[in-house]
Amino acid sequence: GQQQELFITDKKGKEFKSGNCIYCGSQRPMNDDSIWTSPKSGSSKEFSESLNTRLCAHCQVPFSATLSDCPKCGNPLDTDDSEAMVVNKPSGTIIPASEFLKKRASRTSTASSVLPVSVPKIERGFPPVAKLRETGGMFGNITLGTILGVLGVIGFCAVMFFLLFLGSKTHEENLTVEKLAWNRWVEVSYVETSTGTCWEGSCPSGYQELSRTSENYYSGEDVPVGSRTEVCEDCGSRQVYVGLGPEYLCDTNFVDGVEEDVYCQDEMYETEHYDTEVPVTIYATATPYKRDKIRYELDTTLTKNIQTGWIESGNPYWPEPRLSNEKLTGKRGGEYSVVFRSEKGEIRRQSFDEDKIWGSFYVGQNFPNSKVNTFGSIVELSP
Repeated sequence: GQQQELFITDKKGKEFKSGNCIYCGSQRPMNDDSIWTSPKSGSSKEFSESLNTRLCAHCQVPFSATLSDCPKCGNPLDTDDSEAMVVNKPSGTIIPASEFLKKRASRTSTASSVLPVSVPKIERGFPPVAKLRETGGMFGNITLGTILGVLGVIGFCAVMFFLLFLGSKTHEENLTVEKLAWNRWVEVSYVETSTGTCWEGSCPSGYQELSRTSENYYSGEDVPVGSRTEVCEDCGSRQVYVGLGPEYLCDTNFVDGVEEDVYCQDEMYETEHYDTEVPVTIYATATPYKRDKIRYELDTTLTKNIQTGWIESGNPYWPEPRLSNEKLTGKRGGEYSVVFRSEKGEIRRQSFDEDKIWGSFYVGQNFPNSKVNTFGSIVELSP
C-alpha cells in the first residue's frame, strides 16, 4: 500500500516530520524506517499499537507499550496527546501546539486548572525591581557611562601629555631687552573712629562709652510658659497593603526546550491618614523691663595698599603716601618685569618677584642663545 509520513506542528504552525522533536528540533534515533511510516491509512494510535509501541506526546519517540514513561524525555505516556499531536498527512488534521499546551497543563495540574503564575519576591513597601537580561561575553556588563568615563580619562591624559610635550620642546632665539617695568606698593595701617549705640551687655569689645539712657527693652520674642497636646486631623500617615495588582508579562523562560511566558504581579499599597496627638508649646507675651542703652565710640584699625602702578623705567622708587599722626606704614612689596624682543619682532616677557635680579638687566642688553618653548615662555637666557 501507499506509505504516509507522520507530520506534527509547533506553536507557530510550522510543520515538521515526526522524525524531529517539535521543541529542540533534534533528529530522533531511527533503527527501522518502517517504524516512522504508516502502512495503512489508520491513525497514529492504531499504527503504534500495531507495532506494539506507543508514541510520546512530547518528543514523538516510539517506545514499548509496556512502559509508563518515555525513555528519552521522561514524560508520562498519554494516548490522547499522542493522537492530538501526531497525525497522518495529507488526510489527517494538524493540531496547533497551543491546544497541546492546554492539555499538558490540565494533565500536570491536578489541584487547579489555571496555569501557575510566577511572581517575583518583592519586599513590602518597595516597588519591584526590573529583571535585567544578562548579555554575557567579556564586556557584557560594561555600561555606556563606564565607557564614557574611561574615554574621558584617556582623553585628559592625552591632552596633558601633549601639553607637557609642547612645554618641553624649545628653540633658540636672539633676545634683546627692550624695556624694564615695575610696580611697587606699601601697606598703610590707619585707625578709623566710628560711633554707635548698643544695649548694656551686648556692646562690641574695645568701645568707649559716650553716654547712656534707661529705656524699655522688649526681647522681641514670646516667652514659653508650658505645653499641651492637641489632636491633629490626618497628620499621621502609613502605607496599607491592599493586595496584588494586575498580571503583566515580565520575563520568558525555557523549560525542556519550551518557551514559556512568566507573568508578575506587584504588591499594591494605599496611603492611609489618621488623627494623631502633637505637642503644642504655650507662649505668653514677655513683659518689657528697663535697660540701659549706651552710645559709644569705637576705634577700628584698617589696612590698605598704596601702589605706584606699572612704570617703565630702570629706577624704581617706593610710594610716599601722605600720613597723618594716626597712620603708620606697614609691609612693602613689588613686582618687576623685563620685556624682550626677538629678531622676528616677537615680544617675550620675564617676571621677577625681587628687584635684585631685575636690577641686573638694562635696555639694549642682548641674549643671542636664549631658549624659548612652544608657548613663548623664556626657559633660559644665555648671553
